[in-house]
Amino acid sequence: MLTEASVQRDLKPADIDWISALRKSTFCKLTDRGLVCPEWFDDRHLAAIECEESYPSERLMVCRNPFLAEECQRKREDLLQTTEQELRVVTEAIQRPERAYRGKERIQRRVDKHRMRKYYLVTITDDSLTWQRRDENIRKEAALDGNYLIRTSLPATQISDEKTVQAYKNLNSVARAFRCFKASGLRIRPIRHRTSDRVKAHWLIGMLAY
Repeated sequence: MLTEASVQRDLKPADIDWISALRKSTFCKLTDRGLVCPEWFDDRHLAAIECEESYPSERLMVCRNPFLAEECQRKREDLLQTTEQELRVVTEAIQRPERAYRGKERIQRRVDKHRMRKYYLVTITDDSLTWQRRDENIRKEAALDGNYLIRTSLPATQISDEKTVQAYKNLNSVARAFRCFKASGLRIRPIRHRTSDRVKAHWLIGMLAY
């Protein structure tokens, strides 16, 4: 549901209205173009984006959750500290006097396991490893902590900005139900049916049980 392809392929041809969200990468592009600014937020932590040409006949609302922002900051700092500890371990292995960990490709494979390229500029040779934080990338990501961008095809005359956001947040209830279906409660999988009608009936029984 988050992809533009899904909207164009499934929703619009069926004349279905929707409330969804944009991917973080798309959100970043809008921010880079100056279409989203932190100064917009009021005490509701909600701001509407007017006249975005990339999404004609749609409404965009950027929301901020200050509690989520704090959690994102904490997780990122934990990740940075853990990553740097791992990098120090690799560096020590390269520099130890006996059985040193050497070879550019070998070091590269071990470093790449941590997937930290967006946060660090890494230089590797056959017998050395150096790194430094990409402070600008980290700063740009931190500026979006706790923010998310909602899009809808519904007009403001049908549903207000605030109710649109609340409807999107209600997705948590759906996610909670699916977790109960599949894992924590009803455990309706595996589905051992072979026909569409039987699969639908199986799910219907699960929904009624929930």
